[in-house]
Amino acid sequence: MLRSPINNALQMRAQLFWCVAALCVLWLALPVHAALDVGFYRVQHYTSSSGLETDSLIRMKRLSDGRLLSIGVRGSLTLFDGARFTAQRCGVAPLISTSNVVERTDGTLFGSDDTQLWRCAEGVLTRWTHATRIIFLALSPDQSELLFSARDGIWRASDKNEWRPEQLSSVASAIPLLPITRDQIWLGSAEGLQLLDQGSLRAHSDPLLAQSHIWSIERGLQGRLLVGTRGNGLVIIQSTGAVQQIGRKQGLLNDIVRAAIEQDGAIWMATAGGGVAKFEDGKVQNITTAQGLSSDTVTWLVGDEHGVLWAATAGGGLNRIWPSAFLSLRGDGSDNRIGFSYALHEDPVTQSLWIGSNQGLSRWDGHVFEHFGAPAGGQRSTVLSMLPLGEQTLLIGTRRGLAIFDRGRFTMLPGAEDALLPVMADFPGWGKLVALRARGVMRWQDDRLVPWLSLSDQQVISLADDPQWGVLIGTESGAYALAQEHAQDPARLFALIADNSPVHNVWRDGARLYFTGNGELRFIEREGSVGRIKLNTRFGDKVRLYNMGADHLGGVWITSQEGLLRVNRQSLRSAPSGARVDVVLFGQKDGLSASEFENSVQGMRVRGDGSMWLASTAGAMLLDPSALGRQPGRINLQITRVETETQVRTNGSDEHVDFNAPSQTHQGMPMHLAAGTRRVAIRFATLPASHSSSVQLRYRLLPIESDYRSDEGRREAVYGGLGPGDYQLELEGELPGLVSTRDRVQFAFTIAPTWSERGSVRLGVPVAVTLLGLSLVGLHIRSLRRQRRRLLLANAEQNRELERIARTDGLTQLANRRSFDAALAALMPSAQSDVGLAIIDIDHFKRYNDSLGHPAGDRCLQQIAKLLATLCDAHPERMAARLGGEEFALLLRTGGRANLERLAEQTLRAVDQAAILHPEVPSKRVSLSIGLAYGRPGERAEDLYARADAALYRAKQNGRAQLQSDT
Repeated sequence: MLRSPINNALQMRAQLFWCVAALCVLWLALPVHAALDVGFYRVQHYTSSSGLETDSLIRMKRLSDGRLLSIGVRGSLTLFDGARFTAQRCGVAPLISTSNVVERTDGTLFGSDDTQLWRCAEGVLTRWTHATRIIFLALSPDQSELLFSARDGIWRASDKNEWRPEQLSSVASAIPLLPITRDQIWLGSAEGLQLLDQGSLRAHSDPLLAQSHIWSIERGLQGRLLVGTRGNGLVIIQSTGAVQQIGRKQGLLNDIVRAAIEQDGAIWMATAGGGVAKFEDGKVQNITTAQGLSSDTVTWLVGDEHGVLWAATAGGGLNRIWPSAFLSLRGDGSDNRIGFSYALHEDPVTQSLWIGSNQGLSRWDGHVFEHFGAPAGGQRSTVLSMLPLGEQTLLIGTRRGLAIFDRGRFTMLPGAEDALLPVMADFPGWGKLVALRARGVMRWQDDRLVPWLSLSDQQVISLADDPQWGVLIGTESGAYALAQEHAQDPARLFALIADNSPVHNVWRDGARLYFTGNGELRFIEREGSVGRIKLNTRFGDKVRLYNMGADHLGGVWITSQEGLLRVNRQSLRSAPSGARVDVVLFGQKDGLSASEFENSVQGMRVRGDGSMWLASTAGAMLLDPSALGRQPGRINLQITRVETETQVRTNGSDEHVDFNAPSQTHQGMPMHLAAGTRRVAIRFATLPASHSSSVQLRYRLLPIESDYRSDEGRREAVYGGLGPGDYQLELEGELPGLVSTRDRVQFAFTIAPTWSERGSVRLGVPVAVTLLGLSLVGLHIRSLRRQRRRLLLANAEQNRELERIARTDGLTQLANRRSFDAALAALMPSAQSDVGLAIIDIDHFKRYNDSLGHPAGDRCLQQIAKLLATLCDAHPERMAARLGGEEFALLLRTGGRANLERLAEQTLRAVDQAAILHPEVPSKRVSLSIGLAYGRPGERAEDLYARADAALYRAKQNGRAQLQSDT
């Protein structure tokens, strides 16, 4: 059957459509790395105060197990698991004075130690001696041979010839080596870049490389070479042979490039004096000490496939650099003009963002920040909402009154100077709506407000437009709706939800219409049935939920007073009424500038690319959900150290103990600890190191604990007062992200009984006593009883002493964090207002340590602790504790409200009178910041602690050396 030309044309057009659609889907599925301004990168420091052996580093290596290996300026090797620094060990011999380390894919490490080469494989260290000093190491492309440069030339060796080196060239003092093939090696030295090809040596012809001092040679993408030089910046040799220079003219702050790597489509450079530079799309951006880098002299860079960059510095220790999914916008850099943000509006034409805050009105065009001030003083200075009226013309709603903003000038709207808490929206078919407390909902027509809906003095919280229900009005007591066909008849307004609870915002997802409020989500199906969904958060039903919006990756985001929540969209859609849905909570530890949001209908703006603008208590933030996917495919939990009163056992120690072998953790073969052990401290690591700080850990010890508890970032579990028996530590870790990554470890150990605790002894002693009682005189019987009594008393005293040690801070002899938590928990939730808590922090203590050293810092902590102990002596209702670092606490079990503030003031005076020298502050004296809070009936311990901690934060923000109270 013949087809008509029309049918053929229609079929071809359909095929073309589906081909284009398939190409679009394929293009959207490809990973896209957008150029990211370096101002949005976060930097975290690790120095000697964090446990690093030296702050002067020369090189780093990311190991295959996820740890980071750093080489100090004196050649010391240090391993970092993301939480702790430990000395690298191989068997019984520590590796020192190492200038370079390479790792083979099987985990074998090779290094040099002056004139020696060493290999560390499976815990065994092997050494070879060379005739002259070894300078640099490298592995052949197939990793079968070890290449090294020395004072007497270039050599190679392998296990095939029993590691006897073979000389390839007599050229000396080559610093970096980069093998291309077995017979071709790039060499760099003070005389420039050279190529060793089958024994023949020739210099690179380009003037930039012929006489430059070469610091590093790295293989980039697409066959190009990245050559770091002293004086000519970075030189890129393309696969075609073309040479490109990146130096001062291109934007580098320093022309000395010590190392370069290619990551995420950009070239990153370590410069000697200019910090870290990023070259992308022909543009150079710099991360320096002004952006948080610990030193501008960067000696080496290491990157990984998850977007994290490590920078070693000369004198500033180690830096972790990574892009955040949360990009903060706080002001113009010179003056923080954005405070508590409430309203956001993105101009669809100019793409500029308008921001309403308690500082007034601001605008950001993506590059320049502009602040326009406030409509008036007092409550009129806070911009709660805005409505575009024209080009650069806005209707502005403040806490008290409306204003017109027209091209930089504010004018209060006549007749609405005292309008309370306005909420604004512009809906197609409805027009521009303005809700005012005590005046209902009004329309903006002909440059004025026209009455429309009266709501009997209810406060309107939100306005929304829905295709099924029409205009939706959220109030303090529920939600109302007015259908489109009744737009001219406001009397047809009806209650959609009337449960006497607030409706903060409205969001539709398919057949469901969601309403945010206090503690739960309410929803209405298309047929009108109402349901409720609880969110599994640690705040329970107390959390206040505000704005909702969906990203393009299957997530629903909800702002709240406690942080930013992410819910799986499919889980939310399928959840029946009454169900509980798991959420991931994001806070400041995840990169948010603030973990608290305000109730505002304009506090969230979802953009076309899936990103979101959010208004928070610390300015505006841009959320890019796709950045949360930059996480490892799995995390690896490991037990690294077990410490008791009598022994310390670590992985790779003299006993070659592998805590994490399957036989140790999953097949019932526990570690045996000595008889009489009462205290056990177990340390663990979370790998890879690049994401360890973001992993949330919890653990429990069976059979003595049934519930899990958080490690609170300490990466350690400590138990005291243990008796003989079998135990199992269950450790769970979670890395939040678009898809949470989890791991679980079980570690079993057994404590042997002493002779007096053995069952046979306990059974035999009474029998023996009975038999002896039949044959010996009563005097001997009484002697045995006295001896048994002494043993029991000694054992009880030992247990009491161990318990005291477990609850006492070793440095200050105050109660430790464990004792404090127990005491505070015992008072809750029956606490009354006379329970008081003070959290105390030593001001600028890091400067004190950096200036006078850690021994002086320890003495300062002891002096402060002594003063606190003196104030608590002879007062049984008072308790002083050291929470950790430079942080202390005072807990008043009774009389808190009457006595806590007086006690805090006595503490401030006592420290001031002690006149402890602090050379790094203007007063030259150590001072304290104190936050106070008082118990509330039914309050949990962590809530009281959080309020006191917030008061401490305000004290530090207000200038330190003072106390603040959470009333």
